[in-house]
Order: sequence, then C-alpha cells, then structure tokens
Amino acid sequence: MGSNYSTTPKVIITGKNTSMATATANVYKGNTEVGMVPAVATSGYPDGWPTDGRDGGVPDPATMGPSFIQVGTEGGFLPAPAVIRDQPVTWIRDFLLFMFGIVDKHTLELGPAERADVIIDFSQYAGKTLILYNDAPAGFPNNDPRWDYYTGDPDQVDSGGAPTTQPGYGPNTRTIMQIKIKATPVAASYDLTGLKNVFAKGPGAKRGVFEVSQPPIIVPQAAYDSAYGQTFTTDVTKEYVQLFKHTHTFNNITGAPLTIKLEPKASHDEMGATYDQDYGRMSGMMGLEVPNATTLTQNFVLYGYASPPVDLINDSMIPMTAPSGRDGTQIWKIVHNGVDSHIFHWHLFNVQLINRVGWDGVMVPPDANELGWKESVRVDPLEQTVVALRPVAPKLPFKVPNSTRLIDPTMPAGVTLRGPPARRVLRPDGQWSHCKQPPSQLWLGVRHALPPAESRGDGHDAGAGVCGCSGGTYQSSCQTGWFDNSELD
Repeated sequence: MGSNYSTTPKVIITGKNTSMATATANVYKGNTEVGMVPAVATSGYPDGWPTDGRDGGVPDPATMGPSFIQVGTEGGFLPAPAVIRDQPVTWIRDFLLFMFGIVDKHTLELGPAERADVIIDFSQYAGKTLILYNDAPAGFPNNDPRWDYYTGDPDQVDSGGAPTTQPGYGPNTRTIMQIKIKATPVAASYDLTGLKNVFAKGPGAKRGVFEVSQPPIIVPQAAYDSAYGQTFTTDVTKEYVQLFKHTHTFNNITGAPLTIKLEPKASHDEMGATYDQDYGRMSGMMGLEVPNATTLTQNFVLYGYASPPVDLINDSMIPMTAPSGRDGTQIWKIVHNGVDSHIFHWHLFNVQLINRVGWDGVMVPPDANELGWKESVRVDPLEQTVVALRPVAPKLPFKVPNSTRLIDPTMPAGVTLRGPPARRVLRPDGQWSHCKQPPSQLWLGVRHALPPAESRGDGHDAGAGVCGCSGGTYQSSCQTGWFDNSELD
C-alpha cells in the first residue's frame, strides 16, 4: 500500500455496516512507484523470484499484473500464442557454464529493433492502476548500477553516475507507463483457449494462422506441431544444431531430408580487437570465422562498415514452398566472442532462429516468443547463435539497375580500404590480404548488430550479397567482392 511508510498503516473502512473495522496493509518503505520488497528467499513467493539481495529490491509478487499474451513479432505471427507472466530479471550464476552472467529469467524481453504484438487481459483489474515496469539491465546482459535509474536509487555521483532520483522526477528507466482500468463495466475474461484454437491447424481442413500467413519454416521443431497439425521430430540432433557441427541434417516440413552446410559468421566487441581507430573508443564488429582455426591462430576476421560484401544470397526458391537442396537456403552459425549481447538485424529478409549453444556445448532452444520468422535476433556472448534464411526477391514489373558505387564513398577509387584494426581482410582461400575498393554492382543488403547502451558504434557487416541475378557470372574482386555485369530482374 503506497510507499515511504515508516510504520504499518491502518486502513479505516467506512460506509454502511462497516462497524469501523481495521485492516493491516503491506508496507513499502522505499519511495517507489511500484511496491518493492527485499530480494531474499521468502515463503510463498513464486518459483524463480530473485533472492540475490539486489539494491532497491524487487517488485512485490502480490502486486503482479496480468500476463502478456504475445501473438506476433517484427517478422509476423508466432506459430502459437506465447503467455509470458511477470518475472523480475535474473542472471545465470553457475560458474561452471560459459553462459555465466547472461540473462536467465525475464518477462517480455525486447532488444533494439525487436517488436512484440501483445494482448493484455485487464478484466481482473477493474478499478486498479497498473504500472508498466522495466528492469532490463544496461548494459546487457551485465548491469552497470550507474545506469539503473529508479526513485530512491543510490547516489552514484562519486563513480560517474547520477544523483538519487527524487519522487516524481527523472531519470527513471523502470517506470515506463501508467495504466488506469475503468471500474465498470467489468469485462469477461479473455478467451485464451479460443485464441490458441484459432492459431492451431485443424480440425479438418482448417489451416492455422501461421501456416496461412507465413512462409514455411526451414528447420521443423516440436514447437511448430500445432501450427502445421503435424508431429515433428523430437530428435534434438535434427531439431537443433550442436557445437562443433559444420553441416546440419534434418527433414523439411514435407519430410524430405536435407543437409546444409553451416556458414561461419562472427561477432566481437572487446577493446583489444574492435576499438575505434580514430579515437580508441569501444566498438563492435561483425565478420567471419577463420577457416580451420586453431587455438594458436586468430579465429575471427572482422569487417568494418566500409568492407567488401561477404554474404552471397541466391534467389532461386519458389515462394511459400518447403526448402529443397541447392535452392539458396542457408544456415548461419554466428559465434560471438565478447561481453555484451547484441541484436543482429537483417535487411531484405527474415530468419528462423534455430537455437543457441554455449561454447561448453549447453544447448538452448528459442523462447516461445522467438519462434517463427524474425528480422532481429539476440546474440549473446560466448555462444553460437544459429539462424536459417531463405530470401525471396520481390518480383517487380521493372528492372532494378546494378548498384554501381564505391564501397567507401568518402575515399577515391583505388585506395586501400581501411578495414578493422588489423587493417586486413580475408580472401576466400583463407589467406590474408589488404584490399583496394572496387565499385559494388549488386543488390546490397545489410546485417548489423544493434549495440547495448555502453557500446560506441553500430557494428555493421559489409552489405550482404545478391538477390535475383539473371545471366551474370561472378568473379573474385578484391578477394571478397564480386562483379556482375548483368542487370537484376
């Protein structure tokens, strides 16, 4: 009840036939908009409620609001509604895992460029006031307390932070929105079962929401059973990509077997390799894994924004059909050697998140609200994040000309590209080389990593390859670029 009380208040109940009864209310001694309690083990609290003694405590579970019912992402509908209950953020604290320090439990977790279509049932909260509350760490996943702003927070001026936030003032990153629910009329509870039935395939010839609206998934998993009315494999070697694998063998949604080579990609954000070359600031870069890397050689090749294209995307598949051999379907294994989580964001096409796997082999399936097609995927440190992609170029009534331009338009033609701090790029044969910039003549897209709060820069990979080529031949240029003399349909 309220906040900043020093003693237990009495609630006086007035009105007809009350007999002046008294009642004891919950007391929140901190000056907070949300009732906070100490983050300690407490009888009756839900499983997973934090017990780490964090500064400021955690929201009182007695004040939990309604769950989020997520039905879609930035990539479209989910295969099934995902019910996400209130849960303060926690971290993996097992020292034996490479995933130590990564965010574990959470409510609705959204990074930059991620979006969620949600339904919230307020029927049980008539006449109440709710607060949309955020406790995501910044930076992510490892929290810097100087960037955790809330009413009554500690004075951080001596360590370069802000003074204590006063009631009614900022900065405040926790209190996002206030929602007031009308007392009358009281609505009926939302029909969650009916929603799930609409999304599911069947009975009879009825098709589900996902199957009707979305292209077929590439790698079937048990989580898609209801969307397609099938029982897909529960063999984890087919559902998910394991550590040290260089190919993935599975059956597509028609049952046809496929084996696809994994494309090794990389991400790095530590100061020793990805600093800004002009001012020495922290940065982050994307790139490729070195072929046949060993413990004695550098494993990653990093590419700055002004770098040759490294991802060749082929548009030869038929829209809304299952993937088949040599139709352009790709599976990427993104290895992140760093300390921060980044959101990888693709342009021109969406991807299917297959799974994540730690460097110690611990495999993590996608969350229920990460299924289906995504254009933005979280990539955590010291993990491999595996995604599948199958782009289809738009069919236009006109031709799109080649993109004839310099890779770095700020420099004259023929100069050596600056590249990453090592100032080198990798040729397809695995050798090192400096690179002079040619004109780029393909359809170009971009994949880039959106940074957490403390990163300085938006880590881009040099725009990714080709969609819809007709009649062109590709030849190596600048070791990692390609010329194409055709026009694109």
